[in-house]
Amino acid sequence: MDRAPSSIVQQARANSICLLRDGSLATFGHASETVDRKDINDGYAVDFRYDILRKKTPWPAQASWRTSAVLAWFSCEGNIHHFFRETLYPIWEQVGVQGHGRTNASAGGRNKQHAPGTTLIIVSGEHARGLWPSQDWEPSCHSERYAWFFSLLKLRPSIFFAHRLRGSTAPYLVHTREGDVNISADATAANQDNGDARGVCFRSARQVNHGTPTAAFYRSVAKASGVCVQHNRSASQGSVRILAIQRNQTRTILNLAAAVNVLNGLRGVSHVQVVDLAQLTLMEQLSLTCHSHLLIGVQGQGMEWGHFLNGAALDGSAAVLEISYPGWPCMYAELMQQTGIPSICQTHMAEGLTTAKLDSVLLKLNEFGHATQQLVDQVLSSSKHLQSAVI
Repeated sequence: MDRAPSSIVQQARANSICLLRDGSLATFGHASETVDRKDINDGYAVDFRYDILRKKTPWPAQASWRTSAVLAWFSCEGNIHHFFRETLYPIWEQVGVQGHGRTNASAGGRNKQHAPGTTLIIVSGEHARGLWPSQDWEPSCHSERYAWFFSLLKLRPSIFFAHRLRGSTAPYLVHTREGDVNISADATAANQDNGDARGVCFRSARQVNHGTPTAAFYRSVAKASGVCVQHNRSASQGSVRILAIQRNQTRTILNLAAAVNVLNGLRGVSHVQVVDLAQLTLMEQLSLTCHSHLLIGVQGQGMEWGHFLNGAALDGSAAVLEISYPGWPCMYAELMQQTGIPSICQTHMAEGLTTAKLDSVLLKLNEFGHATQQLVDQVLSSSKHLQSAVI
């Protein structure tokens, strides 16, 4: 472990912080004992608030001291859209990604050529349900597998958790296995990282807030993943690969089989694949999207993967068709356009048997085919232009 020489403790300043053994965050050397309430996302949601204890006692010289940390939020609701905006993108802005090809998903190993010094501390807000790893007495955290993305960033492999109910200075390591994450306490890491009863301290700690991911963010994550390859820069007629998302319980496309027949008959389409993302691992979802050029689906978090189409080229060589219906508007088409992905929001007919969020949709096949052909032509045109530029 990294014991702190007296000089480091003496240099502790306003942005230094310690994670105590009971899971509390604290700073030291104050005139009085108070609590500093922080809001990691400026009023974005109540659960983003967390406390830092302000203690009168000196900074703990006998704690395990490290150089830097980032404090971030991690939602348990299992929404990849929120995860990118609330957690991964803000951290990426601070630390960046590891080198290209660093991650070997099949081996689940880490490339040792980088030695990142920044540690990730997850602050879970006011409710125990906002913290993972999940415990036997609590339902599983649905977003836990997204933590695999942390292994792509320039972070130490161990993650710490700050929470007044369930936090501790026991580190957890991110291990990859076929794209899913296995967050586990590690005895060796615990011996190295825990320090004594004073906890773990960081010379510099930065809070990261939610934001809107940029094209550079998606490209860098795709590159670091090792599974994304651009396929369309040399595309010719008949080469567009379409990926259609079919949800298995809500917002299903009732006449999907007829829609697939329409897609297969379009000019320039070579392959159409229908997928239920809930049945795939995280790595499979990312890889499948990166190897496709056009994403089609009803508004839902799975549409967030559209940013990774064609290896996250984000240069017009991929496109998104988002399906909406009365009461359930589009959301992702506009987000795609912000990062350079041509997209169309198209309204179709709701089944009307339940609330909008739980309803199903019936596609107007003629309009659906026309919009899809428009996007296919746009992808092919962009690909031809890019190919000429390379030549």
